[in-house]
Amino acid sequence: MKVLLAHPGTQHSFHLARELDRQGSLAAFYTGIAFRPDGVIARLGRALSTPHRKGIGNRILPDGFSAAIQRRPIGELRALWQLRRGMDEQTVLHRRNESFQRSISDEAIAETNAVIGVDTAGWILADRCRNLGRPFLLDQSIGHPDAKQAMHNEMRSAFPEWTEDSEQRRLEVRDAEIKEQTDATAIVTASSFAKQTLVENGVPAEKIHVIPYGVDTARFSLNRSTVPRPFRFVFVGLLTARKGIPLLLQTWSRLAASGAELWLIGPASDTARTLIPRLNGLRQFGSVSQPEVSRLLSECDIFVFPSFFEGFGLVLLEAMACGLPVITTTATAGPDIVKEGEDGWVIHPGDLDGLVNAMQRCLDHRDRVSKMGLSARKTAERFTWGAYGDRWVETLRNVAGIK
Repeated sequence: MKVLLAHPGTQHSFHLARELDRQGSLAAFYTGIAFRPDGVIARLGRALSTPHRKGIGNRILPDGFSAAIQRRPIGELRALWQLRRGMDEQTVLHRRNESFQRSISDEAIAETNAVIGVDTAGWILADRCRNLGRPFLLDQSIGHPDAKQAMHNEMRSAFPEWTEDSEQRRLEVRDAEIKEQTDATAIVTASSFAKQTLVENGVPAEKIHVIPYGVDTARFSLNRSTVPRPFRFVFVGLLTARKGIPLLLQTWSRLAASGAELWLIGPASDTARTLIPRLNGLRQFGSVSQPEVSRLLSECDIFVFPSFFEGFGLVLLEAMACGLPVITTTATAGPDIVKEGEDGWVIHPGDLDGLVNAMQRCLDHRDRVSKMGLSARKTAERFTWGAYGDRWVETLRNVAGIK
């Protein structure tokens, strides 16, 4: 079986490419910008300051990648330049994704048994695959666009001051997403929540396959310090309303926990920074590199991720791999990976009382939290990138009819 993988820029696609390559199934990997881990640019990136190091780090291929790569850097660099000039993000990325799809030849498609494309960058490929008689599998990285739009509308009502990240989906972008879902032979998504949003918006359930992401348990490892310190909750991600930051701040204010801290790790806009109050035990770190995330996680006790809408939430597995129980919501991969009360808790999005109660339970039973962390690590060890690749290959064989 030979597969063409076309992802302009998503990080998990690098792992998928490596696993398809490992199993001898990768015919071609088309992407925007990617660097080999032992290359000059990757080595240079590790020596740069944090913001630049992170930008390069997100484009470094995982170890063990040997396949040839068909890079499309011009379109990617043009898009980055336009975004930095303040152009509309949806328009810029939609045009980049259109150009990226058209850059792949009919010959390259015809030479493979199946094509994998990613959401918002698959509507043209899906149509071309159908014309050439090749199965097209859509890698749906987040939920249905109409469900996401409804969430943004709710955020504007619930947290009117946190409207900076609120999105109004452009019609041409939404139509392209609906087209690629309709034309795809099959859809693969990473969580039951994402699948649910698709089904609720008319996508046939039998067309959707759920394949959870993996985690690098060597990079994110159990390395707990024995040095006395405060009990710590930690959040990693964009500091936005969609990620549940306003709710988390309300919770921390209500708890008023003594001898405990809440760490916020991730980028925040200028507006968001003005909305984050000064609270006892609250500490912001800003944007940090992946190795730094792993180190900071190992210095904490509980990972809190009260997101309102995720395709998966890979940081959940990363925190669990570091030995942290997690508190998250049903709008993430939480229901798929968390064993309630054993390695974490899952609440409904926006449930302030539920979040307060879960965090208070941790404060009241700190010894139990440490034991739950060991269980969280064992859970993370089951979600390897190898298992992710195996399930993809199985799905590809079934969809393409290859035994």
